[in-house]
Amino acid sequence: MSSAGHHSRIPVCLLVEDNPIERAQITRLWNRSERKAVLISVPTLAEARRLLKENQVNLVLLDNSLPDGLGAEFALEISNRKGPAIAILSEWPTPFMFAKAERAGVLDVLRKNGLSAEQLGHLWDRAQAG
Repeated sequence: MSSAGHHSRIPVCLLVEDNPIERAQITRLWNRSERKAVLISVPTLAEARRLLKENQVNLVLLDNSLPDGLGAEFALEISNRKGPAIAILSEWPTPFMFAKAERAGVLDVLRKNGLSAEQLGHLWDRAQAG
């Protein structure tokens, strides 16, 4: 990607969440985490695929249950190439989800219920540490 005409790259976190209420809640938590990164939200895996092709993303926060697939499956798909760190967000994480997340090298599987700005900030810091 050419840097002509661009300022220094701003770190990006991609939130893939189809529920607009949960997307707004997670966005508020992200803003409270005070991390110097842009949060981009999309509701589908198809849009996430497009954004990942067009942008350098540092961290993907991935809902597991999406209209066009499972987050855990998508994590496996994108983990096969050098890409962003991944965290899966779920209402009800299952052992099956944890197993797929482990195979994909996911940073963490977090419950949406009780998710905090501190957790998101810590997750971002871990993603930046590599």
